[in-house]
Amino acid sequence: MTVLHAHDHGGDGPLLLLLHGATRSLADWNAVAPLLTGSHRVLAVDLPGHGLSEPAAVWSFDTPLADLDETLAARGLGGWGGRCRGRRRVP
Repeated sequence: MTVLHAHDHGGDGPLLLLLHGATRSLADWNAVAPLLTGSHRVLAVDLPGHGLSEPAAVWSFDTPLADLDETLAARGLGGWGGRCRGRRRVP
């Protein structure tokens, strides 16, 4: 497992974990994240092999979840709840 590169935007309220899409980075959230800190603690993360996070030594579908769990634990934010809401970009 690996601790991923993350940017903690701060804020008050429940944790809101911002994840980027394929071939992107946490920088995608720089304009939006500050707007969310009034109601949430906002953490944007570079997934393995993206942005400033190192690639996984061995990759599986469980690798990113394990890395997210390790990253949250290292910041004292508990573990990954496994609950996910996503949005698809429509042209």
